[in-house]
Amino acid sequence: MCSSDLAINSTVADSSFSANPHLYLGDIAQACFNAGASTTEDWGIIAGAQYFRDISNLNDTKVLDSNISEVFKRVIRRYQGPFGITNVFLSRALAARELMYVPRERIRVVPLQGRNFAYQEMGATGDNRKGLIVGEYTVEVYHPQAMGRLRTTSQV
Repeated sequence: MCSSDLAINSTVADSSFSANPHLYLGDIAQACFNAGASTTEDWGIIAGAQYFRDISNLNDTKVLDSNISEVFKRVIRRYQGPFGITNVFLSRALAARELMYVPRERIRVVPLQGRNFAYQEMGATGDNRKGLIVGEYTVEVYHPQAMGRLRTTSQV
């Protein structure tokens, strides 16, 4: 799936998302909903490093700790907004200030015909056996028009 295949492809000023992530997450979710997405689907927010931190910072006023705890935790793995519940994933593949809003049921990794993972024996040399694992896969995406991408106008 190319990012150009997504119908909702938005940009935001560099500091605006950090100032109010909830506003922009709601906007992208509503745009997907308006394009035919369902609030009952299992949604995921795949976020670059900075957007992942910004989303986790939504929790900064709700940090719970006690004197006996040795762990300080500020991370959001599930986000609930007006258009449903989403799981939040950190991605190295996206730019730091970019995220994708996708339904998990409509994206599948599938093998190309006859190319499932398989062990292929290579030439044996004495007691040494060599082999490799081969396979070819692709990603199937259904109804990409109701998925979203958000990025800043100035990439870091």
